[in-house]
Amino acid sequence: RAVDDSPALKASTSVLVFSDHGDYAGDYGLVEKWPSGLEDVLTRVPLLVRTPGGSAGVVSEPIQLFDIVPTLLELAGVPAEHVHFGSSFLPQLHGAPAEVGRAVFAEGGFGTHEPRSHEGYGGMPSEFSDYYPKVAQQQSYPLSVCRAVSVRTAHHKLVLRSDPSVADESLVHELYDLRDDPLELSNLYGEVNMSAITAELRSRLLRWYIQTSDTAPRRMDPRDGDYEWPQPYAARTART
Repeated sequence: RAVDDSPALKASTSVLVFSDHGDYAGDYGLVEKWPSGLEDVLTRVPLLVRTPGGSAGVVSEPIQLFDIVPTLLELAGVPAEHVHFGSSFLPQLHGAPAEVGRAVFAEGGFGTHEPRSHEGYGGMPSEFSDYYPKVAQQQSYPLSVCRAVSVRTAHHKLVLRSDPSVADESLVHELYDLRDDPLELSNLYGEVNMSAITAELRSRLLRWYIQTSDTAPRRMDPRDGDYEWPQPYAARTART
């Protein structure tokens, strides 16, 4: 309202409203959230944007929260000085078509080899606490919160799980056709007629991990300096 009441602010201010995550609100008989939960009710969040010159409408293709920072930087005319893996959706705010077939990614959970990450590691809450069942579940059945990752397009979602303590085949993986099953109730993972979709999404997931798993420093560490390396080392390095 403060922006609306000021013509100068209204002409120069972008406003974004979004959430960091969703919650189970009785979905699947659950409440709150879960560290490795990747259902849309947890990972699909509101994102409302009003920006000067923007077009009214809805972007139908998936967008990631990762995309907010590059979008704001472009709006402000500030070049990114950090490595990031988001894409500006400024063109879509001005009416450009969305990127067809785009995939977005989410991950969560903890390995059984890192019990310090499980809720309750430092002590259990009172059994009368609302959080007691959730914490007790993680402590009693740590595989129920094992690491999980998802890749989602407008039409399909693949969820994979893995833990060092068991074979991947013993864990529950998920595949949904979101056009026919938007509530993610019918798991199609392992269905023969879905093998091509599964393979394609697995490939996209692998490419994403390869491309985002590490980054080189953007700026030279000043401690590198012009160090005078010992000559034998310098000569050996030059030869190789």
